[in-house]
Amino acid sequence: MSYARLPLLIILILVILLPVQHWVLEGQTNAAVGEVVSEATQAANTTVTKLFINEVYPRLTEPLALEGAGKRGEPLAGEALDTTDRTIRKFMFGTDIMKVKIYAMNGMTVYSTERAQIGEDKHDNPGFQSAAQGIPGSQITHRGKFSAIDGDVFDKDLVASYIPIRNQAGMIIGVAEIYTDRTPVLDKSTRGEGYIHAALLITQSIQLILLLLLGWLFWMRHSQPHADNNEFGES
Repeated sequence: MSYARLPLLIILILVILLPVQHWVLEGQTNAAVGEVVSEATQAANTTVTKLFINEVYPRLTEPLALEGAGKRGEPLAGEALDTTDRTIRKFMFGTDIMKVKIYAMNGMTVYSTERAQIGEDKHDNPGFQSAAQGIPGSQITHRGKFSAIDGDVFDKDLVASYIPIRNQAGMIIGVAEIYTDRTPVLDKSTRGEGYIHAALLITQSIQLILLLLLGWLFWMRHSQPHADNNEFGES
């Protein structure tokens, strides 16, 4: 390959790499926003869980029996369930928490704001297993339909957090699964991402045009002498 054509090859490579660069930057932006929202929500849910243990759990020690020998893992029912449900709903009133589930250390769902889920065994759930070892975790999930505290809701972006429940001595006695509504935050971030992507697309389009123009000028410059030589030879 002629060294005279090397700059043209470099220009061609840059033209090909521009869409790849846009795709990579878009993916990194989306991932970064999701990570920030997830981590911030997890921190807030951890604080809520601590407040629950300090302020509410002392009144629910007997019905939940997370520390009760021989009773751990028994799903709530009857008056114990009604009392626990009223207390937890009052504690969450006015917040953006959509659902709460409480697991015993054996993975049994002893309480849920969605009563149909009480009694489910979740010991194989990775989120539960991680929190039971003291490592909280969260993920963003979109739900077309979701059974929230006040009934079914639709098209919601939620952060599901698994948070260790610790007693006053710091021992893990259960796991809380908390669903928090982050639809407004993610909608706002999506609009912001749209502005960034639009600006990036405009900038890269200008770069692409300039590269194509540079490539065309280079081609014209190096092809013109050949044309002149051909004309000279034929005369």
